[in-house]
Amino acid sequence: MNKLLRKNKIFNIAGFLTLAIFFLSDRLLKYLSLKEPSLVLIPKLLNFNFFANKNIAFSLPLEGPWLNIIISLIIALLVFYLFRFYSQLNSLTIFSLAAIIIGALSNLSDRLFYGFVIDYLDLSRFTIFNLADVLIVGGTICLFWESIKRPAGNQS
Repeated sequence: MNKLLRKNKIFNIAGFLTLAIFFLSDRLLKYLSLKEPSLVLIPKLLNFNFFANKNIAFSLPLEGPWLNIIISLIIALLVFYLFRFYSQLNSLTIFSLAAIIIGALSNLSDRLFYGFVIDYLDLSRFTIFNLADVLIVGGTICLFWESIKRPAGNQS
């Protein structure tokens, strides 16, 4: 067993359980939003609203079959990178990449099954998003943080 896995086994198990809980919660909330399309969670701040997002992140106007192909290729590249360099990556980088992949897979499955991404958390006066978006953005922020705090040329 590689030293990284032995050293950070608890962190790895907790991290992947957290990602699994986020993924399953996202899928459940997407299902519920289709059944119960509107609910006030925190008045004037946060609502649970179904929104069919045909565009990409932050509703940027990119959609269609080419978007699905591009997203699929990006996911495939991230999975390849994760498995190819797994033993050279630290736990935070592995967790971050896994979060991005899992979030992207959840949203991609919506695009393939419904033709749009199901968003349901309506943050008044800002945006509508879902837990998969939280995984993608959170994973990206962690990767960025890791890259600026790590000395150049050091992967561990």
